Amino acid sequence: MQSSEPVKRAMLDAFFDWDVVNWSKALPLWSSALPQQLYGKRAVEIGARSGGLALWLALRGARVVCGHYRGQAEQAKKLHGRHGVSDRVTYEQLDVTSLPYEAEVDIVAMKSVLGGVGAFGRQDRQQLAVQEIYRALRPGGFFLFAENLRSTLLHDLVRRAKRGETWHYPTVNEFTEMLREFDEVAWQTHGFLGMFGLSERQRAVLGRVDGCLCPVLPARFRYIVYGVARKGPQ
Repeated sequence: MQSSEPVKRAMLDAFFDWDVVNWSKALPLWSSALPQQLYGKRAVEIGARSGGLALWLALRGARVVCGHYRGQAEQAKKLHGRHGVSDRVTYEQLDVTSLPYEAEVDIVAMKSVLGGVGAFGRQDRQQLAVQEIYRALRPGGFFLFAENLRSTLLHDLVRRAKRGETWHYPTVNEFTEMLREFDEVAWQTHGFLGMFGLSERQRAVLGRVDGCLCPVLPARFRYIVYGVARKGPQ
């Protein structure tokens, strides 16, 4: 058991990259929704950055498009090469508001993307992004999401102080309304203190505190929503 824990944590770091303790809460829900093996399935990671979700999907056997708006894939290519999945991953420049797929993808995965899509109050672009994901999915396909929520005034102030935040973070109600076209939706919220950490070590400690704190906090106080939406048969 002791030897497996560092490997498990290292893989979570590879999949989620930042604030790992809190964001990786999505993984059990995603895993339970999908088949154990994804061989023969086609998947797309939107807003890939380091390509962590593409790695997770490829390790399960899927053929994955690792997509980023600016087409920057060097970091993702190195990660996929280290884990021996380069033969199952391709790299494309993708705009989530205009995807080049029509009912041809089995799985779309996305982490921390919608805030930037809706920058400067463009909530219409966020809704368009979700509609494009729905359009890209085959009947019965899965949308795996983990996204930032608006949360509290304190969270908003810290985000703005860190990088002059222009992103628009939806509320829980706004986000779930975007998913209205999907037949089946399961989601949860998490995270309150973790994002305030100044290093990943601090965020890990605060994330463990969040594990005890979040169950007693209202959903509107939490800054992550994660879950699975499934497109119905047609």
